[in-house]
Amino acid sequence: MHGHQPEFAGAASGIGDAPIFIIGQERQAVARLAGLLGSHPRLGLVPEGGLLADLADATLRNQDALAHYGFPEQYWLTTMAHFVDGVQREYLGRKGKVRWLDCPPWNRPSTALLDRLFPRAQVVHVTNARAPLGGVWPTAERAARRAGADLGAGRYFQVACEDVEADAGACLGRVLVFLGEDAGAQSVSAELLDLTAKPASAARRHDRDVAPKALRARRAPREETDSPESVLSERP
Repeated sequence: MHGHQPEFAGAASGIGDAPIFIIGQERQAVARLAGLLGSHPRLGLVPEGGLLADLADATLRNQDALAHYGFPEQYWLTTMAHFVDGVQREYLGRKGKVRWLDCPPWNRPSTALLDRLFPRAQVVHVTNARAPLGGVWPTAERAARRAGADLGAGRYFQVACEDVEADAGACLGRVLVFLGEDAGAQSVSAELLDLTAKPASAARRHDRDVAPKALRARRAPREETDSPESVLSERP
């Protein structure tokens, strides 16, 4: 096996501008927090579309074919992550942003796989104390928390869904401190808090300019017949 590993762009610059992932089963709370973070002058939400999850799945699924080249699995994962990181940085760089953040579909990729892909990334986990006790959800939630604990306090942070709902501004401040970002650089207006509180608003939006008022649709405008419920339901 060849021992070479491609250099990950975030590794050279440290956590200071490494990717940020907002994860959690409660998609509306995840979307709201991501939308607020995306209005920070340094942070930008990347377009939704499942690109990272699809590429990670394809990389793992095609290991038999890739093995012919003599490189280990981690080589291909790191190469793929380097590609995604470069695309996101170039995309947001045109908007004056430094760090990219994403709120991927729940458990796609898993927290453990995110660590393999982006070993300097920070993960913010929106948890819910009111979650059901049975079914698949607790299994994935426990796995995410275990993987998060392995990342360490500097790379994994839990925030309660109830806190996002009750006082999003204060919650945002705590998350920015964890991320090492200047909380004072962001003015959270009542208008922005109201915008991100609406169903599905933040999951489909990102700021195209520095000003919070410029928070717009993350993808091309949808047909007016699309309801907020149908848009939000597209993500697990």
